[in-house]
Amino acid sequence: MTDRLTDCHNPLTPELRTWRYHFGIVVGMAMTLRLTEDEAQALRAQAEIEQRSMQDVARAAVREYVQRRGVAAQVDEALDVLIPRYSGLLDRLGNA
Repeated sequence: MTDRLTDCHNPLTPELRTWRYHFGIVVGMAMTLRLTEDEAQALRAQAEIEQRSMQDVARAAVREYVQRRGVAAQVDEALDVLIPRYSGLLDRLGNA
C-alpha cells in the first residue's frame, strides 16, 4: 500500500485538495463555455481582428465585465448615500 501523500496518482489527501481549492492556492481552472453559433462567430471574428486566441479574447471580456460590474456596484452604493443627502439640492436643480 502506498502512502496517500506520496502516491503519484493522488499526491494530496482529499482534505488538502479541498483546502488548496478554497484558500486560493489553485492558480487556474478549466471550464466549458457554451456559446451560440452567433456568439462563437463573433468571438472568432474578434480574435482574428486582434490576432489573439479566442480564449484570450474571452478571458479579457470576462475581466472587463467583472471590473465594470464592480464599478457599477460602487456607484450604486455612493448614490444610496448621496441622493438622500442632497435631495433638496437635486430637487432645486431639477426645477431650474
